[in-house]
Amino acid sequence: MPRQIATGYQPPSPIDLEARVHSLELQVAYLTEAVQSLTGSTAEAGAGRPGD
Repeated sequence: MPRQIATGYQPPSPIDLEARVHSLELQVAYLTEAVQSLTGSTAEAGAGRPGD
C-alpha cells in the first residue's frame, strides 16, 4: 500500500495569491531596473528595438 504524503490538495486563498502576485510584480520591477541600469537604457528608449 503506497503512502500518502498529504491528505488532500488545498488551493491557495485569494489573499495568498494576491500577496504572491504583488511579490512577483516587485521582483519584475527590480529586475527591469537592474537590466536598464546595466544596459544603459531607459523606459523611453524602446523605439530602437530590433524588429520594430
